[in-house]
Amino acid sequence: PFNINSIGYEDGAYISPDESFLIFESDRADGINGFIGLFISFKNKKGQWSVPVSMGPKINSGKGERFARLSPDGKYLFFGSARNRSETNIGADIFWIDAKVIDEIKNSAASKMIIEQPLGNDILTTLDQRKVDNAAILLNQWIKKYPANKDAIVVYSSLLRKQKNYATAAKLFPGDPSQWKENSKMIVEMALVKFGLKDETGADQLIGSVLSDEGQRGYYLGYLADELFNMGEYAKSDVFFDKAYGINQSIVAHYNRACGYALIGKKDQAFALLNTAVEKGFNSKDQYENDADLASLKTDMRWAALMQKLDAPYNGRTPYKRAHHEMVYD
Repeated sequence: PFNINSIGYEDGAYISPDESFLIFESDRADGINGFIGLFISFKNKKGQWSVPVSMGPKINSGKGERFARLSPDGKYLFFGSARNRSETNIGADIFWIDAKVIDEIKNSAASKMIIEQPLGNDILTTLDQRKVDNAAILLNQWIKKYPANKDAIVVYSSLLRKQKNYATAAKLFPGDPSQWKENSKMIVEMALVKFGLKDETGADQLIGSVLSDEGQRGYYLGYLADELFNMGEYAKSDVFFDKAYGINQSIVAHYNRACGYALIGKKDQAFALLNTAVEKGFNSKDQYENDADLASLKTDMRWAALMQKLDAPYNGRTPYKRAHHEMVYD
């Protein structure tokens, strides 16, 4: 149930030989800096799982930890980490630590909070089914039970933004924003709420520190572009989109954004982006003709002119395409 599973990223699951704990990697906001790290959940004698907790700074660096495994004798915990990544050291190195760290976490108060199974299942179901209103009600209940659950706060805030309920979302982040300075996901979500409240100065101040980190800049520029698009802040979204494209020049980026504009009836922006997509090499005629997201453009005289530019044969593969009209949670 939620929040062992979430709408975000979970991978690399490892269950102990006696099935008493589960370790997995996730990029949820409860980790160090909201980056990929290892989390652990414990099962009690009744078969109930605890709310997952970050395995903490003895293991997680905020640079990316993955794929935990115990040694056969159970004395050591091995895991991969990208903390030493550089131009000459690509990928992850293998680290190990005394497995007693697991007992230390198990004895902490945070690891003893048991997931309320029906509520956790209902939350995951409503999120998967994109039932924003229902999911928001359930997540509000969850946060009242687990007020320190940062990932739930971020997800709940994103749902409130979809409801245009920015004032309520702002109340989820009380106090001085500096308390979140080490958590990029919290900072970016706070900034999006401020954009919704038309406080662009406050939003820009918040995301300045996040975007100054070269390792995160490309990801968060793209995320801001998508979320602001979904919020209807198109001009601001396009600014971030252009910056994100400058870092990661994806061949399909302009096409994806054009689909989003076509779906909301902004034909001028859609055609401009489609022409750019063609120039960048995204030029499979079958892809354009068969994409339902572009249906609103086909009665426009500019469509025929665009089709004349498309002469590349369809290669039988479906390109990566992210529809901007769908809800984006993470």
